[in-house]
Amino acid sequence: MVFKRSVDEIEMISKSCQIVADTIDMITEFVVPGCLVSDLDKKAENYIKSVSYTHLTLPTKRIV
Repeated sequence: MVFKRSVDEIEMISKSCQIVADTIDMITEFVVPGCLVSDLDKKAENYIKSVSYTHLTLPTKRIV
């Protein structure tokens, strides 16, 4: 099944993808031999919480 996305939904998806890309860029400097995945996870979580991401709540109504 293919769902049609509204312009607002596409914009929110784009913003969330940018947050993920920025998080990956930020975390790469901490990826070194011997680092703990749990430390990387916490750094990524803190970074994501530091950016405004409350606008990413997608509407529950699907446009078909």
